[in-house]
Amino acid sequence: MDSNNVSYHSESEFYYPDEENTLQENKNFENTSNDIEDREKSTIQEFIEAQRPENMIKKNSYDLNVWKRFRLSIGEARELENIPAANLNVLLCKFFMDVKKKDGGEYEPASLSSFQEVFKDT
Repeated sequence: MDSNNVSYHSESEFYYPDEENTLQENKNFENTSNDIEDREKSTIQEFIEAQRPENMIKKNSYDLNVWKRFRLSIGEARELENIPAANLNVLLCKFFMDVKKKDGGEYEPASLSSFQEVFKDT
């Protein structure tokens, strides 16, 4: 090889420790910012739930249990969030048309309206 001839090397053949440190710092920053976002979301959710009156929490729980009882009675085992939107629309319509109390009685229109509110918030 001629000493006057400069040989070509690709960028990938060289090791740049400063660039590696920068990449690692960026990854650490991304992980840290994701952790912060998760903590913030959790804190916000806790704040929202703390603002709800206890009776509302109980009512929402009751309403969701009525939904669960209904969907299991028609053979639908998936949780609300796991049902595709098109199927969920049909199931919710069927729920509002056919849902009955445990004793077989009809729900009052106001109760059905409160069920709708729970589904909007879920």
